[in-house]
Amino acid sequence: MRWACSTRCFDALFQQGQLTIPEFLSLADILGLDGVEIAAKHLPSTRPNYTQTLRRQLAEREVKLASITYSLTDEGADDLSTASSFLSLAKDLGACAFPLTGATDWQIHRSLVVSLTELSERLGVPLGLSLPMHPGAADALGALLDDINSPYLGVCLPLRADLQPDDPFWRDFSSLVPFAVHVHLYAFDLTPALFGLPALELLREVEYEGFISMEQVPEPAERTLAELLRQLRPSA
Repeated sequence: MRWACSTRCFDALFQQGQLTIPEFLSLADILGLDGVEIAAKHLPSTRPNYTQTLRRQLAEREVKLASITYSLTDEGADDLSTASSFLSLAKDLGACAFPLTGATDWQIHRSLVVSLTELSERLGVPLGLSLPMHPGAADALGALLDDINSPYLGVCLPLRADLQPDDPFWRDFSSLVPFAVHVHLYAFDLTPALFGLPALELLREVEYEGFISMEQVPEPAERTLAELLRQLRPSA
């Protein structure tokens, strides 16, 4: 397993124009992260000249692009052409996965998922549908995966730092672990001891080799990311 951080941890700074992608990449390098996740809404462009610039910036900092993550909750995000342009950008930058988030029922977006899956197959970039974080959600998502039946369509698993086997959501998480192409870690405080998380043991059992990206952490993000990595590294 490899550890990454999402630009969403610094969402407010990006919205206020106080943080840029190059600055975020430098921070990830300083923290010693294996990779970065960039939310599509934080990318200023998908044009070829920007792609070349961003590729160079990633190489200079020796940081892997874990994913470009696309959310249907962002303005205009249900548009196939827009989603496709970000998926193509993910390919051009060597991203390991293209998580699709923001849906509570993926059947509603089936046509979009099918079209993006076909593009994922052509580009060779796995598409991961985010598992809604409520008990029972895995059944509908699993059925959709079976229906589309593509080796390039999997799951982006949401992992709360406090998730335990007695949690009602544990069955959903554990049932889709074999289909994980990306994992989002949500840490709402620093109280739990992360190195002993049962969910991490489960990911090891299925030999998950992708990224676990910190998606939400307590403020101040830079300080808590350093503390989280200190806890997580022994289990890496």
